[in-house]
Amino acid sequence: MSKLMTDVLEGEYETLVAEVGKDSGDERIGTALVRDADWTEARAREVLRLARMYGTSIGGNALAGALGIEDGRRGM
Repeated sequence: MSKLMTDVLEGEYETLVAEVGKDSGDERIGTALVRDADWTEARAREVLRLARMYGTSIGGNALAGALGIEDGRRGM
């Protein structure tokens, strides 16, 4: 994914996360992804899992960037 596309997605996710609250929990963020970003429930859960586990290091995860997760649990 290009840097420009990642930046656009991160901006979209920053808005979404700001609306629901960064610390509101994965269920609420996932619901917003489904409702506002046209994700399926399964994809929303998976992208959140990847953001929490790997942060921005894997594929420039735009949602991880919006959530402020740089390294994730794996510390990558």
